[in-house]
Amino acid sequence: MTIEINQVRYQHETDIRIRFCETDANQHVSQASYAIYFEEARIAFLESMADPAFRWWTNDHTLVLAQQCLIYRKPAFFRQTLTVLSGVQRIGRSSLDLVHVAVLRDDRNAVIAESTSTVVLIDSRTNRSLPWPDNFRTQVGIALA
Repeated sequence: MTIEINQVRYQHETDIRIRFCETDANQHVSQASYAIYFEEARIAFLESMADPAFRWWTNDHTLVLAQQCLIYRKPAFFRQTLTVLSGVQRIGRSSLDLVHVAVLRDDRNAVIAESTSTVVLIDSRTNRSLPWPDNFRTQVGIALA
């Protein structure tokens, strides 16, 4: 499944129901909550592309969030459900650039927030980057096509 919004292609969706504790004194979602929403979507998207044999969360290697940019477009409120759409922008030797957009589940034209992020696969023992496995590169290539 590929969805296009504002000429960006997204290959995965994650629904997020907004809890009361994620709102602030202004009664809308706190800016810090969006980082968590995008993290949840990022991990779900990466897991959907990874071969079951590739466990990036092991003691040997893991992912590090190297960069994240958030853009807030309009407020969201308690009890609304957001759909976070995720896609790949670019794959490097050990890094992966992702794009996300949070929309209202019932109105995909209501863009709430956007995010770009870069994750890097690293060796947990040496803290050095590792190349992506071939099977993961293949899945990402399909997502980019």
